[in-house]
Amino acid sequence: AAAAALCDAAAVALVGEGPSAEGAATRARAQVLDLALERGEYTRAARLADGLSQSLAAGELNERALEDVHGPEDPAHDGSPRALFGALAEQSRARVALRAGNLDTARLHAERARIRAASSAAARAHQDRLDAELSAAEQP
Repeated sequence: AAAAALCDAAAVALVGEGPSAEGAATRARAQVLDLALERGEYTRAARLADGLSQSLAAGELNERALEDVHGPEDPAHDGSPRALFGALAEQSRARVALRAGNLDTARLHAERARIRAASSAAARAHQDRLDAELSAAEQP
């Protein structure tokens, strides 16, 4: 929790401080998302992934810094941060629903994630783990 709080604080403190600080803020935001996923904080991860996706669409993120964390934007080679963040948000919502015992909602979010994950190898790896979790939950 302390590491995530520090990354959150760093991201907020660096916003608007110039190109090098913007890169650091972008990296911090992406790393906070990674930490939330590692810790199983899926409600938070969905919010963070949505925020990154929206900021990316608005041109507010330092794309070079994103490449440092998640690789280059190259949909032809399965490297799309836009697809990754969209898929991670839906996968996280699926896991929240799964933890609440709502399999129908979990399946709905998993299907949305699967569509978005098509352009991201990293998102597909997360999707494979989610699909395994769903299969296990569906077994009597």
